[in-house]
Amino acid sequence: MKLHIEKSRRFVFVLLVMLILPSMILAQTRQVNFRHLSSSDGLSQNRIFDITQDQDGFIWIGTEDGLNRYDGYNFEVFKTIPGDSNSLADNFSSVLLVTKDGTLWSGGDFGGLSRYNAESNSFTSYTHIHSDPNSMADNNINSLSENENGNLWIGFENNGFDYMIVNEEKFIHMKNMLPKNYPLERDEVIFVFEDRQNHLWVGAYGKVHYFNISYNSAGIPQLQPVKIRNQNFKNPVTAIEESTDNQIWIGTDGEGLWKFVRDNLTLDKFQFKSENDQAEINSLSISAIESDSKGNIWIGSRVFSLVNELDITTTKLYKLNTVNDDFQKYNLDPKNESGLRTSGVLSLHSDETGVLWIGTGLGGVRVYDESLTKFTSYLANPTDNSKFSNAIRGFYLDQENVLWIASQGDGLVSYDRESEKINFYKNNKNESYLNQFQLCYINL
Repeated sequence: MKLHIEKSRRFVFVLLVMLILPSMILAQTRQVNFRHLSSSDGLSQNRIFDITQDQDGFIWIGTEDGLNRYDGYNFEVFKTIPGDSNSLADNFSSVLLVTKDGTLWSGGDFGGLSRYNAESNSFTSYTHIHSDPNSMADNNINSLSENENGNLWIGFENNGFDYMIVNEEKFIHMKNMLPKNYPLERDEVIFVFEDRQNHLWVGAYGKVHYFNISYNSAGIPQLQPVKIRNQNFKNPVTAIEESTDNQIWIGTDGEGLWKFVRDNLTLDKFQFKSENDQAEINSLSISAIESDSKGNIWIGSRVFSLVNELDITTTKLYKLNTVNDDFQKYNLDPKNESGLRTSGVLSLHSDETGVLWIGTGLGGVRVYDESLTKFTSYLANPTDNSKFSNAIRGFYLDQENVLWIASQGDGLVSYDRESEKINFYKNNKNESYLNQFQLCYINL
């Protein structure tokens, strides 16, 4: 049957069957394609801890074996060169930051902090020196954040956090900024982050710390703790993000996604419309949160299970639209070459064009450009007993913006494009009507 699609034509359906509405489910599957970048493309290593973009548009990728700069075509890899003080401090590039003046910083897992000097294509490094109490507190860096003055907050694996006065190359240790005997339960700081309202957030095991910041005459921060509701957790907090509308989002290890309400200084667990979605998020280890310019919050996770005495991680990626609360999932698809085929989302970055860069635990980088996704597929659910067919014979869009779809011998579907409501109609087998759905139309 030839299908005519012209704005000047209208079609009239003649339905020659008795229609009933069965209990069917249509599975909506978004056809999302991810571009894949891995060691076969020149990436130095496939475990991706952080991704950022500099002011020249280069994408920087921190791996377990080197820092990578990507220009859209090729990778340039920076590594530690023994005996060269101008090389990268640590091949294990665990955290990246581009400051307001365009400077790239790389925090290592063992070797300290490196500042990239673009003009000389070299690095200046800062490390902890046991004999120097004024040096950086630790070489194992978990977190980097910039303050309003262009200085750095540095969170460590073992020794709290420092404040770096960049122009003086001076490090202020945590104990010199906090009130005396202030309890940070453990020395490990998962994140330290200054928001746009110039408050400091410190994520640790079991608690989120929130501080007002002032500075003394020497420019040293003085942190005043502010008690907020629901700041204690059973498990570690794992990630923090400030969205474009200045909302603070916090991810946890198995306790859901939380949002800060500034009016009453409360961390509230974000409630999803679906109880199933809520339960799924609450069971996740949220490893990364990223906001984009469209008001979306992207959530990356790792889900652990014990299989044959081995830890297996499963990729989960979610998109939450904070404007309409729309919630989408992008699951692991090992059979799809352009899907999320690898396990574990470790990092997320939305670049200046809205392209999402996804750092994985084993498979390099996945790149998702939503502007290239032109189609949404609607497929019959293979687990549904009604066995609705995916073989389509014709379409008709009526004046109410309802799309009518005729299948190959299995009935009729109506899809309201505004409400996204889907209804299904099939022949009543108990009546003596045609079993084969007949679609007739007249061109007017």
